[in-house]
Amino acid sequence: MCQRLFQAPKIIGGVLALLALAARSGSITDGHHTALRTILAWLDRWKEKTDGGPVWPY
Repeated sequence: MCQRLFQAPKIIGGVLALLALAARSGSITDGHHTALRTILAWLDRWKEKTDGGPVWPY
């Protein structure tokens, strides 16, 4: 379970990229923007502040 938890940010990044590219090309479905906002909010919760700027665990 722990291993999957640490892989989640990597996996969700691919889903985010797919949704973003689909939106850019005009291929949007019901709930598309809600999914994007949900993923971004989830990633914001994982964000860590460092001297060099924000970083996300991987």
